[in-house]
Amino acid sequence: MVVAASPHNNVRDSQRVDLYKSIYLKKIMKKYINSIVGSVLVIVAIVSIGAIAKADSQSTNTGISSPSSYLWDGNRANDDILQLYNLRVSSIQNSATTGLPVVITALANQDFACLKYDTESSQAYHPCFMNLSNKVYNLRVASDTILLLNNRMRMDVGQVTLGDRLNVFGFRDGNTNGVEALIIRDLSKPSVTNLVQINNVTVSGISSPFLPATLTVYGNGVTQNINVSATTVLWNKNNVSVSFSSLVVGDTLSISGYQQGNVISAYAIRDLGNLVTNPAPTITSISGPTSLHIGQAGVWTLAANDSMAGSITYSVRFGDEVNYATNPGATFAAPNNDSTASFSHAYNATGVYTLTFSASNASTQVTNTTLTVNIIS
Repeated sequence: MVVAASPHNNVRDSQRVDLYKSIYLKKIMKKYINSIVGSVLVIVAIVSIGAIAKADSQSTNTGISSPSSYLWDGNRANDDILQLYNLRVSSIQNSATTGLPVVITALANQDFACLKYDTESSQAYHPCFMNLSNKVYNLRVASDTILLLNNRMRMDVGQVTLGDRLNVFGFRDGNTNGVEALIIRDLSKPSVTNLVQINNVTVSGISSPFLPATLTVYGNGVTQNINVSATTVLWNKNNVSVSFSSLVVGDTLSISGYQQGNVISAYAIRDLGNLVTNPAPTITSISGPTSLHIGQAGVWTLAANDSMAGSITYSVRFGDEVNYATNPGATFAAPNNDSTASFSHAYNATGVYTLTFSASNASTQVTNTTLTVNIIS
């Protein structure tokens, strides 16, 4: 990944020039300072080093393609041992192409905090007194870096994504801000599941008329995608169960669901714009005797279908109610769609009786059908 030049790159380049000068000047001065010839070589070396460093600085102003080794010199003697809290990932280098080590660039934002430890194994620490906020940190992730999820389970560096919040423990070079990460904890993973209630949003898109599907809704200036599955419960404004296929673009919804990261999965949807009345059930079959003896019990079975996949309530009038002081008509609430109900009855007088069967749904829409039975002695 190529990182474009930025003010931070320029700062690091300037620091690298100073670092080169310091290292090489010390070596050269130590070796040749006591001789006249050495003095001449020192002058030549200073000029050469300055030219090389300047050229190197100019060449890197156009960007870098991979992390430079100077960020981590391997000398931890003068490094700070820091615990950095709430860094925000802004870029990731080399994770997809060359593997480890990986460089994660992270920003210290407003909720950033820092502790400085006396030694790597020390329990003693104190707040970082230098100004470390609003800085860029290059985190070196090597094979010995321990990476943890927020729940402290192990993770791979490939799971880190842009925008993640990190806590980091490691060695920080005071000159370059490069951090050799010993432990990284990703506070953004795994995502936490939250209950959400979204009211009065408008349907702007439906991915499919069949479940599972995704609804695109808009409200309060925000567009969101809502996952709908076969377990999602749907009602209309009258609290009557409706099918997913009844939803149309433009409907106003109230949605209850679970949110994990940016994904919302609905467990209940109420369509405030869906006022379509649930049509009456369709009676699909009726069976039973058409002739019985007095006192002989007959059993009649009724089957019906509700087009909105709602529950069905069955009832019957046997036609001999005038013979009784009370109404012996029976009812039976079927548990779901495509169900049946059976009714048993015996007559105590001869004659032809008309049985009236009824099937109704949650919106009180009713379908009736009749059958006659001849009672003989």
